[in-house]
Amino acid sequence: MSLFQPSLKAVSACCQEIADTVGASGDGEMTIRAGRSLFAALQHFNNTANWDFLRTEANPISITGPWTIVSATASGGAASAACPTGHGIAVDDFVAGVGLVPGTRVSATAASGFGVFGTFLGFSGTAAGNPYTFTRDMYDLPSDWKAPYTVRTLGNQTPLSYVGRRLYDRGGMNEQTPSTPFWYDLFMVGSKGKIRLLTPPTASDTLLIRYYRRMTIPTSPDVSDAVDITQDYEPYLIAWAKWHFLLDKGEGRGDQMKTWFAMSQEGLKTMIREQTRIPDEGLMFLPGHSSFGSWSDNSTRWIPWDY
Repeated sequence: MSLFQPSLKAVSACCQEIADTVGASGDGEMTIRAGRSLFAALQHFNNTANWDFLRTEANPISITGPWTIVSATASGGAASAACPTGHGIAVDDFVAGVGLVPGTRVSATAASGFGVFGTFLGFSGTAAGNPYTFTRDMYDLPSDWKAPYTVRTLGNQTPLSYVGRRLYDRGGMNEQTPSTPFWYDLFMVGSKGKIRLLTPPTASDTLLIRYYRRMTIPTSPDVSDAVDITQDYEPYLIAWAKWHFLLDKGEGRGDQMKTWFAMSQEGLKTMIREQTRIPDEGLMFLPGHSSFGSWSDNSTRWIPWDY
């Protein structure tokens, strides 16, 4: 694995270099079209693999344990309720209480109230109000999230294992009752951009996520930000963009196109070959209790057998 040094070449300079394949680096329209090709190249390279140089660590996420609001009031059959300010409720929290079916989630919040998906079934508003318990199992992922690397909680030092939604559902396990989280699922990433802890945590903790981020797509071809690739791999990205630019312009420069495309494809092979020169795991049998002396995917030490 090489030492990944950030690119020193600005987006604007890359676009001019791409446009110069037809001698039009000073042409504003051609530079804009070159920018589109550079953006397409970044998307193509981003989708080719989870690159080592895109690994990063999210800011620690505060995990919230269940809490109860002692007084909430709603009209009969309403989909919202009033409650004291400073409630700390977030969208998608589980809410349990009078008139709610199991699994009800919060749909919206206000300074002194919250809404739910569906309605309060048979609930009648009262002056005193009713207690409601909230449980948070879903947490926002970073905006540049692409794929997970590792997930763990820091308070009880527990690595969380990925579990497929279908497998978990077929297991008949309760996903509303709080316990110690041992798994996470990514079923709601596409619709909500959130990771779900299974089971919901019983107490406050800290969630640490290491992940592969997406390559940054520039907002304009004339920005001075560095192109989002390492110095070693700049030529391959630009070669693909030049091929795309010539193909899109359609001037019949077949030999040029073939040359740049071949260079980009060989470059991608080089990048893939250089992935993970320092392996994370050795090819061996490793008993679970030998994994840093505690817990691993191979270990049965912390499995809650009584579920």
